[in-house]
Amino acid sequence: MKKVYDFIEFSTLKRGEQALNEKEVEYLAKDEKLVLQVQQSREDHRNGRIYNKQQGLKYLRRRFIES
Repeated sequence: MKKVYDFIEFSTLKRGEQALNEKEVEYLAKDEKLVLQVQQSREDHRNGRIYNKQQGLKYLRRRFIES
């Protein structure tokens, strides 16, 4: 019986987590700047403009300072 309860609890948590993720996606999809950044990132990837972690952090820091 404990295993059944654990499974139900796990399923409930997963459904709640999925609903939260869907709400997060809906919220983030409304952020035009974020959507543009994702689109630009995809274009960069398609065109071979891929950065390593250090390059990416340097770029983000520079953009943060500029804003």
